[in-house]
Amino acid sequence: MTRRGRLSLVPVAAAALVAYSAGATVLGRATVPSLLFLVPSAVVATMLGCIATGVVLLVTLRTRWRASRVMLAGSYLSTALIAILFLLVTRFADGSQIIVTPRYFGSWILQLWELVLGAYALAFAAVLLRVERGDTIPSRRTISGVVWTAFVVLPLVTISAAWTLGTRETGTLTENGLGIAIVLELFVATGAVAFVKGDRIERANAIALLALALATLLDVFDRPTTLTYYAEMTLYAVWGFVVLGAAVSELLSAYDRLDRTEEALFEHTQRLAAMWEIAGDASLDEAERFQAILDAGSRAIRPGQIFSGHVARLDGEEIVVESVVGRRDFPMIPCVYRVSATPSRR
Repeated sequence: MTRRGRLSLVPVAAAALVAYSAGATVLGRATVPSLLFLVPSAVVATMLGCIATGVVLLVTLRTRWRASRVMLAGSYLSTALIAILFLLVTRFADGSQIIVTPRYFGSWILQLWELVLGAYALAFAAVLLRVERGDTIPSRRTISGVVWTAFVVLPLVTISAAWTLGTRETGTLTENGLGIAIVLELFVATGAVAFVKGDRIERANAIALLALALATLLDVFDRPTTLTYYAEMTLYAVWGFVVLGAAVSELLSAYDRLDRTEEALFEHTQRLAAMWEIAGDASLDEAERFQAILDAGSRAIRPGQIFSGHVARLDGEEIVVESVVGRRDFPMIPCVYRVSATPSRR
């Protein structure tokens, strides 16, 4: 498949996400009955998607190690840790919480979590660009160590900062400037990934980052009881699962290739075993054994089709070409050709 064909889904998915977000901005201002009970469900869905995506990405690293994929796995697993705590402090429809926290604690977690994802996205894009340009990158051990350290440290820093700022109102994205920086980071990363040649997981990540950036932008317009708010939750869920689909697809393709390789190796082993049985058959003389081996080899190479096999050997001053030709309507036909090995003199 050509690069054009591989990338065809990216602009279609991007256009669909932009259209969905634009429609939510225009039509989503209408107030609807409170559906806040859906918020914990959306958080759980996103959390499970992040966990599954991170795990599947780690499995794909066994078949194809890529520094950019390590970045993705770290970002999704970090999000899963943050989402678990966010779920514990989320206010349910009746105002209750599993863990009682300051009023704006959850909002600050979201703000800081998006900043963490922005950092991961920029690191992902930087590594991918260096790889595509052929530049040297740190060793596999160094990259893995940095990513998994960040996987543990960044959620702890996010939670600690959110707790410190929890009593302060976060404000809107247009007021605090932090959200604007996050959106710019995400769009820069999205553009870098979308226009740099990459595999299916990296292209899917471009769409995931676009969904996340659009969800962040919708936060400017949403209110807890408007359609825009629930559209934002939907985009977060899209972000959580779109890379999972690409990772599972690649993993299944890898297993399919492995199955085909195993099948080919099994057939090759069977052919070698058949050759060995012929070679050890004491009932055959040398000429019959040679013809049987030649026949078995030819049939193995082109099973069920017209085949021919040729072996040349030196016999004194002659080159002997022994052939086996098989046809569907005739049995095996052995042929022997003798050609003088001494050049003729004129």
